[in-house]
Amino acid sequence: MSDPALIAITGASGLIGKALTKRLRSESQPSLKLVRYPTSAEGKRFWDYSEKVLEGGLDDCDALVHLAGETVDGHWSSLKKQLILPSLIFLDLMVLILSLFLILY
Repeated sequence: MSDPALIAITGASGLIGKALTKRLRSESQPSLKLVRYPTSAEGKRFWDYSEKVLEGGLDDCDALVHLAGETVDGHWSSLKKQLILPSLIFLDLMVLILSLFLILY
């Protein structure tokens, strides 16, 4: 029997990310949280999307779930609306590039 797939997750501390990681843990499915702060904690890897740095890479991962972006929780002021869309577009483009890299190499 082969080892379970390792799933990397952006936005693991958000509403959906927390539920997903809890579910994966309950099913003994290994996951890796991509976090926005330097860490050496097991099960977490530093991902600085603004500097395009992902410590340790994703070579050991079998899947990537992208949930990161500006939080949509709370009142949507004009400023909040201006922050939400670009964060999701930028991160989606980055994930697309990472996904293509994983597929092609």
